Amino acid sequence: FGFKPGRHAAITIVFALLVALNNFPFYSYLTGRVLMKASAIQWTLFAIECVVVGCFEELAFRGFLVPYTAGKLKGKPHAPFYAALISSAIFGAVHLLNLFTSFGSALAVIEQVGYSFLIGGMCACILYAARSVWICAAIHAIYNFCGQLIMRLGRSEGWDTPTIVITVVLGTAAAVVMITGLLRQKEIDWTKE
Repeated sequence: FGFKPGRHAAITIVFALLVALNNFPFYSYLTGRVLMKASAIQWTLFAIECVVVGCFEELAFRGFLVPYTAGKLKGKPHAPFYAALISSAIFGAVHLLNLFTSFGSALAVIEQVGYSFLIGGMCACILYAARSVWICAAIHAIYNFCGQLIMRLGRSEGWDTPTIVITVVLGTAAAVVMITGLLRQKEIDWTKE
């Protein structure tokens, strides 16, 4: 629940924030390919929903599951990396439950499992770098807000080439920074954090 400032934490948080913000298709919005049609109350309720979901999921998965998994892997080579990987895989797999809801098609649920795995890994990297589940929750809420805003409160013509290129470049750079950081990460006694 604390915070451990430092260069690595700052770099990880900046990359994570850029990935979360990039979840909104700025280019499409600026070129008029996005239409927003929501009232102020809808915006507010949607923002609150994103914060609540981000806090709940981060407390459960990064606040509990990452330290628990890390404890089970204590002493093993690259335990932080594997704790992040396992907890992210479980986080992604939990989203398979949406197959039994009105979330959408099976393909939409499989896509959600994939990006949930990735956001889970990114938040696990933040947790290790910054030692703060609250920063994870904030990034997660921003990611959800930017990614679901148009789907829930607007309309879009779909993905455009500049957004795809920016997403691939930014996502690759963030992945390199975060995976490298995790592989260098020493084990943490989470009971003292």
